[in-house]
Amino acid sequence: MSPGKWWCVAAVVWIMWMMMYHRLAFTTTWRPWHHLASNITWTLQHHLPPKQTFTRSNTSHATFTKECYTYSGVTARNTCCKLHDYRDGLDLLNCIKSSYVDHVLHQRQNMSEVAELSWFSMISQAKERVNADSVHHSTEGVHWALVGDSHVRYITDVIIRRLATTGLQYTERSFEGVWHEVYKLLNLMRMSVYTEDLEVRHMVVPFYLTWYRDTFLQRLPELIRQWEAGEQLKPTLLILDCGLHWMVRSHKISMELGEEAAAVPYKEQLRSLAPQLTRLAATTTIIFKLLDDIPAVHGSHSDKNWLTLKNLQLYNSIVRESLEGTGVILWDSTLPLSQAYTSECVLRPKSLFPSYSWKCFDENHVGYIVVEQYADMILNDVCNKYMNLKPEYCP
Repeated sequence: MSPGKWWCVAAVVWIMWMMMYHRLAFTTTWRPWHHLASNITWTLQHHLPPKQTFTRSNTSHATFTKECYTYSGVTARNTCCKLHDYRDGLDLLNCIKSSYVDHVLHQRQNMSEVAELSWFSMISQAKERVNADSVHHSTEGVHWALVGDSHVRYITDVIIRRLATTGLQYTERSFEGVWHEVYKLLNLMRMSVYTEDLEVRHMVVPFYLTWYRDTFLQRLPELIRQWEAGEQLKPTLLILDCGLHWMVRSHKISMELGEEAAAVPYKEQLRSLAPQLTRLAATTTIIFKLLDDIPAVHGSHSDKNWLTLKNLQLYNSIVRESLEGTGVILWDSTLPLSQAYTSECVLRPKSLFPSYSWKCFDENHVGYIVVEQYADMILNDVCNKYMNLKPEYCP
């Protein structure tokens, strides 16, 4: 018998001898311990933070509205419903697989044939087409498209990184159809300025992620036409942003005639998009991200006196007014996070490499400490319905 076991046996024999010697019952001997356990239970109940309760777990698109969050610095906590953690790429991959099956069930005509297929057979059939396909040639698959400036490119970066370990390739227009392993992209993406579209494909499931560089949303009408005509794979999810580049373009008007006059071209552009977006929103989830607060707004730049908090608010109000009734989801839950990030950068500027979670040297963007949460907001809205989660999770 090992020394450890000898000690256990000796301890038990000593306890039994002491109980017999003092003629105490076992239950009497252990009553103080029972009293101690009761005290511990009371302490835990009264001093541990209460379990979080969710006020509106059935709220539609609760991840995109700031009214559903409490904010503490650069951290957001949803109070309407619970957020799932999608940092695990396998969870995200399972979401994509399930959403593809759901997409097939809605798109294919022969429903009896589809009913006999398992998701595994659907994915296997689609996999045969992936190696030769891009969104320009595919007719079937899950396509997430982000159209706009570098602020949605940052979100693209986060989604790519979360899926990277599951098998991704990417290409750019200048590659002339050649695909590369996505790790080459990740090494450069947070340190480079991209002027070309980025297209990513999964090597196991029919999934495509595309960032279209369209800083004025002037390419968007032609993209929608191509999607509706079947010339490109129509996205199942479309995320849009715009505004800062319009401010730059019209800053001379702003200085001469005021911010309201300078914003007229932006308003006209959005209103011209409204009919197409209304039609597309009937079959595609469309999210329009409002303009974040950024450090440049609070800098002392004589050449950027048009870049003000008042102007950001004006442009965001134009989005709300122009896209009302279109079916486009307006995304404002990022705004308090960007304000907290910007305030911290103004007071205590810092930068962390290579994650760029903080990058206060870049006055035109927020860091990935908040962009990661932006991605969580998207993924919880898109994926939760496929994940067999409890009712308190966001729908």
